[in-house]
Amino acid sequence: MVDKLDEAWKRHGLPSRMDLFRKSLHDYLASVGENDVAALLTDAPGARDDHGGNR
Repeated sequence: MVDKLDEAWKRHGLPSRMDLFRKSLHDYLASVGENDVAALLTDAPGARDDHGGNR
């Protein structure tokens, strides 16, 4: 399973597995209306978007 996760984040240009989890959690929280909590993930040190910039 870890091999498949690693293939996925690399295929989508994310810099690390942690970025995959951070982005996934952010997207889930935002989708259920937890925008303030989701924003904490984008403001965290190292939180970056798919293009290497801050979200």
